[in-house]
Amino acid sequence: MGDAVFKEVKEHWESDEFKKKSDQNKNNCDSNAGASLHTGGSIPHRLIYKRMTILYLKEATGKDPSISEFYFRTHRKKSDKSWINEKAEAAYFY
Repeated sequence: MGDAVFKEVKEHWESDEFKKKSDQNKNNCDSNAGASLHTGGSIPHRLIYKRMTILYLKEATGKDPSISEFYFRTHRKKSDKSWINEKAEAAYFY
């Protein structure tokens, strides 16, 4: 990036409008209000389901994973199998 372009970008970053949007975005990211987190990281849900189907569940049981099994896999911690948050647990039992 050239000096002139960097100067424009820096001016944009220092503007009140940008700072306001940035602060709002930080607050949104820090908030779990209304969010149902999942444990798949950057792996798309369709790939997680495909792996569950191909790699272990279908081979062990002879059938595709159920929605419950998929939800358990994507909304509970691997380490202790606890729910990722209260909303995820409430949604399962709803």
